This record gives sequence, C-alpha cells and structure tokens, in this order.
Amino acid sequence: MVRPRLLARGVLRRHPSAPGGGAVLTVLLVDDSPLLLSRVAEALADVPDVCVVGEATTLAQSLQLISALHPDVVVADLHLPDGDGRQVLAAAKRELPSSHVLILTNYTYPPLRQSCLALGADAFVDKSSEFEQVSAIVGSWSHAA
Repeated sequence: MVRPRLLARGVLRRHPSAPGGGAVLTVLLVDDSPLLLSRVAEALADVPDVCVVGEATTLAQSLQLISALHPDVVVADLHLPDGDGRQVLAAAKRELPSSHVLILTNYTYPPLRQSCLALGADAFVDKSSEFEQVSAIVGSWSHAA
C-alpha cells in the first residue's frame, strides 16, 4: 500500500495541518505488515511537528517514495517481500544524507544490529519489546531540527 501525501521539498517542510503552518518533520513508513504501518502511524500522530507522508509495503515502493517524497525520517522493517530493509537504509542515506533512519524489526540479533548501525542507521528498535520508544526517538529528531 502506498499512500503518499506530498509536501514541499526541503529538510523541514510546512504542512497545513501543523499549528500555525509550522515546520514539520516528514516520515516514510516501510513495513510489509499493514497492521504495523497503522500502529506506527497512530503512535506518530500524537508527536508534535511530525507528519507521516507515505507508507510502503515493499522495497520497490520504498525506493520510489524515498525519491519522490524526500522524507526527513524513514522508519523501516528489515524483512520485506522483495528485499531487505538494509537496502532501504542504504538508499535513504545515499539519496538523503541528512535523513534519519530508524530500523524497527523483530530480528534483533547483535550482528544484524551492528550491520545496520555500520550502514548509518540512527536507531535500531525491537518491535516486540521497544515499540513504545519509536515516537520518542522520532520526536527527538523533530526537536533537534
């Protein structure tokens, strides 16, 4: 499922639903589970100055949306039906070096975590035990901008 909401280009974007049309951190969600996409979108809906601008369920969709939307943040799963979340991470960091990437996965083996961090992941979060940290992490990036 791809549901982009296009905003103006730039690191921080103006969004009509932001209070006073203020600056908003844009987020792309990538996961093969529509249920998890909804959960993450709901968690981020309450974070001030953060707006989910697109959702992708495959590697191919995520690569298209990274290029089209230029999100400030990408939240990506590692397991995708047509590829690996590390490919999403590498594409985001290559195309948008200042973007933040949060890996949200059930595959939390230490070597996999180290691989993602070495590729430039800004955060690596366990879906089952650390999910509640997602909104705080993304919110901290909003405040840092």
